[in-house]
This record gives sequence, C-alpha cells and structure tokens, in this order.
Amino acid sequence: MLTSSREEHDIVRSYQLGTNSYVVKPVDFEAFIQAVKQVGAFWAVHNQLSGNHRYDAAGIERR
Repeated sequence: MLTSSREEHDIVRSYQLGTNSYVVKPVDFEAFIQAVKQVGAFWAVHNQLSGNHRYDAAGIERR
C-alpha cells in the first residue's frame, strides 16, 4: 500500500484487508522518488516468494 494517510485506522484496516506493506508517501518530490526506488528494490530484489507463490515479483505467472 502506497498512500498519503498516516491515520491509524487506515493502517489497521489495510492490514485487516490483506496488505503486506504500508508505505506513507513523502510530500517532498525528491524524497518521494527515493522512496519509490527503495520500495521497488525491496519487491524486485529483496522480497522472497514461497515455492507455492504463482507470480514472480514482476507479476508474471510462474508454472
């Protein structure tokens, strides 16, 4: 979840609905670009999928 909300009820509800990450967007544009790069690196490089996961980090179905 990438959002501008820091409201606790939004965070709690997002996790209740199954989000696996909650990132608040920085207001400053340069900080936003850095945050997007870091989030992208996490999902593309660092995140580990289980062997039962049907999709890779790019959203492509694995067989």
